[in-house]
Amino acid sequence: FPQVLRSYVYPDLRLAGGQSHPAGKNRGLVWMADFRSRADFEAFEHDEQQMKMMIAFESLMEPGSRATLQYADPLPMIEGAHHIVMFSVKDDVTAEEFSTLESSLRNLKQQIEEIHSINVAAAVSNLDGQTLPGNRNIAALVDFASIEKYEVYEKHPAHLSVVEKNIKPLISPGSRAAIQFAS
Repeated sequence: FPQVLRSYVYPDLRLAGGQSHPAGKNRGLVWMADFRSRADFEAFEHDEQQMKMMIAFESLMEPGSRATLQYADPLPMIEGAHHIVMFSVKDDVTAEEFSTLESSLRNLKQQIEEIHSINVAAAVSNLDGQTLPGNRNIAALVDFASIEKYEVYEKHPAHLSVVEKNIKPLISPGSRAAIQFAS
């Protein structure tokens, strides 16, 4: 696919917390792809060969397990453990509430020393200004130097507080999708 700059596929680490999460177990696989531009991404999304590939992949997936988010400005990935969580917010969430959610996620870096980096990404719309079907609204991509550092984060009071105070009141039921993987 000429539009794809880089592409990575990683399996889930199957950590206990991710497999027994109250909002549903982790996804089994993550595919990440970087594009030069939104136009390249859209050309890829409408490419006949890509569509055939996705139909073949979907036949191997657990029903209802596909979750997507398109965002701008990806960060380079470090070697280590990674956590991606994405979800949609309820329709009545205000711009101020969404902004507070984004800030609370970004601020975790200052509160939890085990986090190497965190990128909070809001979904982008296509060139016509529409949100792409099946897209989640927001994602946090969190990098750690090791699995052990992720495990500290998972149980850290600051993380749990953000989940309780900032995520749970806004999340659209059933929309959470997450994975932990190593690179």
